[in-house]
Amino acid sequence: MALTAVLEFGDNDIQRYTKRYLVSDYHLVFDRSYNDFAPEESARCERLEVVVVAPGRSDIGLFEWFSLQSIQDGRLVIGQNYDKVLNDDETQVIYFDEAQCFSLSECYDIGNQRRRLLKLGIVAQGMNIDGITYKCK
Repeated sequence: MALTAVLEFGDNDIQRYTKRYLVSDYHLVFDRSYNDFAPEESARCERLEVVVVAPGRSDIGLFEWFSLQSIQDGRLVIGQNYDKVLNDDETQVIYFDEAQCFSLSECYDIGNQRRRLLKLGIVAQGMNIDGITYKCK
């Protein structure tokens, strides 16, 4: 079984999402200040790096998000298959609040000429992973 991930933008409070992008890869980068002997503070989520299958040429929402530096809320949903990923209880959900896109790059897969990918670097005010909230900024 393959994992499927979906990046959704909308309102986390009422669980209503208006935009959805299929994710091909993602990385969460955590960091913690420390001295010579022990950590000095709680861990924080430095950034979320997401690679999404690029939308059609008419959907420029991700490019606008990057260029305008607007703030969005949303979530990353990871599950076993695409049909059940949005409603299954066994999915992992990563919520992000007040997120900004600080980097965007476009990638083309040479082996598969129809595959166009966008790599996004996202920072947020906070991220909630399995009920644990991490401060990011």
